[in-house]
Amino acid sequence: MLVYHYDAQTGVYANFSSEADPSPLEPGKWLVPAHATMLIPPAAPNPKKQLTVFRDGKWNIETIPVPPALKTNLEKAPPEGMWQRISIKEALKGGVT
Repeated sequence: MLVYHYDAQTGVYANFSSEADPSPLEPGKWLVPAHATMLIPPAAPNPKKQLTVFRDGKWNIETIPVPPALKTNLEKAPPEGMWQRISIKEALKGGVT
């Protein structure tokens, strides 16, 4: 019997499975380690933007959150004239001052 492991704090699937041990006290039952489940996790349709997370006794597909600071910086356009094209030769010499 396979068990599927997930992170103890976030519930994110660890992309790791292992064989469960049979219970020595209860024939026909399996010992499931902490932070593991016998439920087969679904694959995230877009793994670059989604995670498979075990929460409330089931697997869920969740969008990877963007940190607020990064989101704010991505929304702002750079000030006019902030970027300047320079040649590789100039960059190797220390760039434009």
